[in-house]
Amino acid sequence: MTAWQNLLTRPGPEDHFVQLYDDDLDLARNVVRYLKDGVDRGDCMIVVSTSTHLDLFSERGRKAGIDFEGLRRAGKLMLLDARATLSSLLVDGLPDPCRFETLVSQRIRECRARAEGGGVRAYGEMVNLLWQEGKPEAALLLEELWNELLKTEKIGLFCSYAIDLLKDHDASLRRVLCSHSHLLPVDDTGGLGRALDRALGEVLGAGKAAALMPLIRANHFPRVRVPEAEAAVIWLRHNLAPYADEVLSRARLYLKQGCASS
Repeated sequence: MTAWQNLLTRPGPEDHFVQLYDDDLDLARNVVRYLKDGVDRGDCMIVVSTSTHLDLFSERGRKAGIDFEGLRRAGKLMLLDARATLSSLLVDGLPDPCRFETLVSQRIRECRARAEGGGVRAYGEMVNLLWQEGKPEAALLLEELWNELLKTEKIGLFCSYAIDLLKDHDASLRRVLCSHSHLLPVDDTGGLGRALDRALGEVLGAGKAAALMPLIRANHFPRVRVPEAEAAVIWLRHNLAPYADEVLSRARLYLKQGCASS
C-alpha cells in the first residue's frame, strides 16, 4: 500500500485531503476505498455529495460490500445532499459560520457521539459546487470553516474538485491546494510522472528537460503535501507557460493511453 493509499484508508486527525479529477469513476474508486475502510474500522461517517455521485458511490460501494442503507439505519452513516445543504449554508452568496455550525459542525459531533470508540471520517463536495459556479472565494471560505472544525473535532476529511490538472488552470488553484494537508495523486502507479517525462523530453529536448528537473523538484507548497508529478505540472504552468500547454496535452494523452493499456 502506497503512502497515498494509506492516507485514504487511515486518515489521521486533521488530515484534510483533496482529489482533483476529470472522471467520476476515478473519484468513486477512492471514495469507496475511504468509506470501506471506515466501515471495517467501525468509524461513523458523513457524506455530503450530489445525488448523482451518491448513486455512483452506492453502486460501487455495494460491490465492495458496503451496505449504505444498513449503515444509515444503524446511525453509522449520515448522508447529506450537497446542493441542498450548500443552499441552506449561504448568506449573500457566502458560507455563513453560524449556519455551518448548525448544518455541519453539529452533525459531525452527532457522528462523534455515535462512533462508540471508533473514529469519524467525512467526505464533502460542496466546495466543488461553489468552484464550478465560478465562486472560488466562497469555496476557499468554506474550506477555512472546515479547517477550523478539524482543529477541534480531529477527524479525517476528504473533499474533491472536478478539475483536470493537466487541462484546467485557474489562478486560485494554488490557494485551494494550500487549504488542504494533502493532494491525492492523479495516478498512484507513477503513470503521470512517466507521461510527463516523455512529454517534456519530446517538447523541450532531453538535455533541456534534464536541466530543468532540479528546479521542478525544488517546487514546494506551504502546508500541503503535493506528489512530485503533480507539483511538476503546477510548476510548468507557472514557470514555463509558453510550453506548458503542449507538454501537458501530450502528458494527458500518454497517461490516458497508459491507463487504457494497463
